[in-house]
Amino acid sequence: MNRNEKIIQRIPILKDEYFRKCIQLAFNSKGEESYGSLLVKNDKIMGEGFNRATVHKKFKLERKIRQGYCNHAEVEALLDSIDNLYDVFYGDLYCAGYFLNEDRIFFQTKYTCTICPSHLEKYGIRNIFIPTPKGWFRRPLDEAKEEAKEFRGGTHKKRLEHCIKGYKFKNTEKTLKEIFELKL
Repeated sequence: MNRNEKIIQRIPILKDEYFRKCIQLAFNSKGEESYGSLLVKNDKIMGEGFNRATVHKKFKLERKIRQGYCNHAEVEALLDSIDNLYDVFYGDLYCAGYFLNEDRIFFQTKYTCTICPSHLEKYGIRNIFIPTPKGWFRRPLDEAKEEAKEFRGGTHKKRLEHCIKGYKFKNTEKTLKEIFELKL
């Protein structure tokens, strides 16, 4: 058994279709936090998105979102669904990613985005699914919105502090690409 097969054995979610799709979308991300999201309803993917948000000293992220400069993966998936004229009410959002500069997969049991829940709420999204090594962790949107409040101010650092320990790899992005090339 090679290194990547051992990793897959230790982290079962790496075989999950939605997780793999989210990470493949995350490869397109623009910032140091690489995320991909899927908006799913009745087991059908309605929309896809990846993190286009890059922080610049002159613009606050909220202003960028309102003015269309960039969006988080969650909002991108929502916009993709709406652009394709799908009814997203009662849909679910799946979000997965990794920290490029930290070489760490984003595994947590709390939803940490302070911006996206209000956008998702407007369109009736009911749950946010967060990846853990063993599978998806369901957070009803109202709970996700409430727990995200603790990540205001210094969000990136706080996300890193709340990551489930032990899922840091040398060159995480390269490792994930190699794992996804394996026939499972």
